[in-house]
Amino acid sequence: MGLFKNYVSQTRKPQGRLGKMMLNGMNSGHAKMADWAISHL
Repeated sequence: MGLFKNYVSQTRKPQGRLGKMMLNGMNSGHAKMADWAISHL
C-alpha cells in the first residue's frame, strides 16, 4: 500500500504514528470551524 493511501486510510481507524499525525492535522484543520460553532451555541 502506498504511503498516501495508508495515510488516508487512517481517517477511519487511526493507529500508530501515522494515525496520530492524521488526528493532529484534522484537529488543527477543524479548530476554526469548531470555535465558530461553539460561539453560536
